[in-house]
Amino acid sequence: MRLTHRLSVCFILIGMSLVNHAQAVLYDVDDIASNNTQSGFIAVNRNGINNVTFTGVGGSGIDDRDRNASNTDGAGGDVANNDMWRDFIFATNSTVLGRGMDINVSNLNPNTIYNIRVWGFDDSSNGGRNMTWNGKALGFPNSPDPTSLGDYSVWTLGKTDATGQLVIEGRAAEPLGPCCNVFVNGFQLIEGPLHLKVDIDTSPIETAPGFASLPVSGNTGSVTVDDVTFTVFSADGARNRASSSDPLTADFIFDDGAGQASGVTIEGLPDGEWEVSVYSWDNDFPAGDGTGNVGPQFVGITNFLTGGNPLNEMIFTDSFIADPNEPFRFRFHTDDLVTREGFGIFTRENNTQNRSRFNAIELRQIVPIPEPGTALLALFGLTGLGMRRRRTAA
Repeated sequence: MRLTHRLSVCFILIGMSLVNHAQAVLYDVDDIASNNTQSGFIAVNRNGINNVTFTGVGGSGIDDRDRNASNTDGAGGDVANNDMWRDFIFATNSTVLGRGMDINVSNLNPNTIYNIRVWGFDDSSNGGRNMTWNGKALGFPNSPDPTSLGDYSVWTLGKTDATGQLVIEGRAAEPLGPCCNVFVNGFQLIEGPLHLKVDIDTSPIETAPGFASLPVSGNTGSVTVDDVTFTVFSADGARNRASSSDPLTADFIFDDGAGQASGVTIEGLPDGEWEVSVYSWDNDFPAGDGTGNVGPQFVGITNFLTGGNPLNEMIFTDSFIADPNEPFRFRFHTDDLVTREGFGIFTRENNTQNRSRFNAIELRQIVPIPEPGTALLALFGLTGLGMRRRRTAA
């Protein structure tokens, strides 16, 4: 399992304050004849508009198609985003490894790392197709149709050059399908590395500086930061301790029952390695296993994989002692999750008082330092080739 380390390459561990958090930019790849653009997306096409161009590579050309409603008209199809799914650009003759297309995005911040998400699907490509984007595998069958933007997509990384140009490399991958293997319906860019900081708040709202507020009413509440959604879960709800002057640890979600957990589910997290900091404190019931106090706690992740097999949860510690200043920290990689669309990070009591507390969470993205173009492809190729991504589990 990749819990504490990855490849022996140079890593950078820095973050961005949510005071100036990253902005997600969405691009919809349009067929030039129909020109249907999904709401909230920027239109791009093979003629080269809005600072985006498409180029065939290795003997491939580029072409486009519009499938109207057929890409989402199956059971539970993502009709709401049909204008994104319906049309696409594909690399012609991409039936040989090394063939495909480059997406060139200009006018970005120079020498900057970007999180990149690419969507690829075509209902009419019988038997499905397989490709890589910057070395990360993406595959799709011709059925079932996508049910949300969580389907038939892959996250990868790229870095702009000194002029602010980003190259996203799509290449045919095995097993090769007939005619064409590299497709793109749309893509998304988020400047990185990401540093997501979320503070649980209840009445009165007290938010720690630099954190996003997650307001909780009863035992429900959610917030979306940089296109990543955090939703609380707790059987007992939330509290605010007037005795505390620290807005980070003054309020929390909690459970006061044997075997009960409190925490957040997370949806839309980009692929990669993440360092997690979980804050736990209750000013009225300090740490320790004395009468009424918060004792040792489990900290873990739901929907985890071990040895390639699903595991309900992965426990990183069974003895986290609540502290007003020091969170519990651990690392995980998204490859170790059953799904990135709805896994949970939690605390659960492991003490005689049956108390658990969850005040705040930070996720700091750990990314390799890539160079533009083929150096990045070579880096990701070490881990991406041979992997085949179908659809993200719902």
